Amino acid sequence: MTSDELNAAIGAIESSNARPPYECFGGKCVPYIGWFWRDVDFDAPTCSFGIMPAGTDEIGSPATAVPTVGFCENNKWGYEEIEATPEQFANIKRLLIEAVTVRTADAFRAVNEAVQGVLR
Repeated sequence: MTSDELNAAIGAIESSNARPPYECFGGKCVPYIGWFWRDVDFDAPTCSFGIMPAGTDEIGSPATAVPTVGFCENNKWGYEEIEATPEQFANIKRLLIEAVTVRTADAFRAVNEAVQGVLR
């Protein structure tokens, strides 16, 4: 799946009312910070993620108990960022391709766990 195809698939899922039965912060099935999905360069060797500090809410959702990591292609909030290793990013991309293909809660949960793992 190309970067454009993956971005289109994620964007379509996130803007639909027929989302898979899984929600991470902000009621999304893919962890991203912002009002809507912004394209990520999945062809790049790695990616930076925004870190929402504990006690921060994301667009009207309950405050987080621990720092939360998410795609953040427009960091207008000035959140700290962390860069995934090439291995982490390759795994996240692989998991995203699987998730947008099978659209199960477990597949999207695995994506979120991998993204949160960038911080650990």
